[in-house]
Amino acid sequence: MHKIILFLLLFAYSFSLDVTSQTLINKVHKIGWYFWEVKEANTTLYYLANGRKDNNIRVWNFTADKKWIPIHNAPTFDGFIKANKNFESISFSSTGDQITFKDKTISTNVAIDYYLNTLRNKTFDIVWYFWESDSYPFLASGRNSEAGIKIWQYTAGGKWRPIHNTGAFDGFPEAGQVFDEVEIDTNGWTIEIVKNSYNIPTPPNDPSLPKGDSIYPSFAVYSKDFKSGEDYDGNFPHIRWANLPTHTRSIAVEIIDTSATAHRNVHYRAINIPLDANKTSIASEKLTSPSLVLPHDFIDINDANSTDFETLPVNHIINVNVYAVSVQVANSFLHAKENAISHRTLIYRTK
Repeated sequence: MHKIILFLLLFAYSFSLDVTSQTLINKVHKIGWYFWEVKEANTTLYYLANGRKDNNIRVWNFTADKKWIPIHNAPTFDGFIKANKNFESISFSSTGDQITFKDKTISTNVAIDYYLNTLRNKTFDIVWYFWESDSYPFLASGRNSEAGIKIWQYTAGGKWRPIHNTGAFDGFPEAGQVFDEVEIDTNGWTIEIVKNSYNIPTPPNDPSLPKGDSIYPSFAVYSKDFKSGEDYDGNFPHIRWANLPTHTRSIAVEIIDTSATAHRNVHYRAINIPLDANKTSIASEKLTSPSLVLPHDFIDINDANSTDFETLPVNHIINVNVYAVSVQVANSFLHAKENAISHRTLIYRTK
């Protein structure tokens, strides 16, 4: 707990997709903390527990002013005195999705008695799973949700920055489907995050394109200019997709600078790209009707039809997202994303 707050002060707001690549992608992470809520009258209280693995459970209350009050078996923290073992026992379910409190003992700390009473002799569903990777803390929820797991980064001042599959929050922009797979194991001990690189395949009937490394007929996106995870010079890249999912009616493309500030992160968005565009490559020239290049921040203000791609600063992480969309004509990029059957992402770093 103390370690988490310490590094927040050191690394506040330094998160980027580059960090994601190094700390989250294609790894299994050990969940260390479990977070839940208690609704009391018109108030919602939030609690955090760790120590499940060694059966030495510690509990804190997350206050309205974003401090952590020790309320059970936890040391002095955030200006609050330590908390003794104030419950007869605390246990987790075998799946790690519930926490149960037995009766409380007599606590000499009257300041926390209210919090103890909200928990005593009750069982609560774990709503969020909290872990640390390379000194960065992350929070996930939606373990059993059809909408999929959501992920935030916990930043300085107790703010939650959207990282994956969640809306705008705490002054940060929304985060789309950054990862291909996110899964918490059946015991609630670990979370696995997978992001695939799709540089292949090359359609066999198109010898003009470089040969790929595989011939598996799955939806894939790749570029002749770079392989996912490599450096690229920042100009508009060649983008190619193959093996579109069944029922795809159009393509949507976005290019996002994830290292930029919120008002500079979108550098290209296009929707309603017809399926026959799969026979060619998207390049920096204008796309023809019925495709629609949407307003974005690099457009020349004197030329509303400009689609020239701005050269980006060096060492920025760029996401190229390609969506297979189930409608032929979307009325907005959000509409296209909401009707996406699947999507694939390429990542490169500008140089």
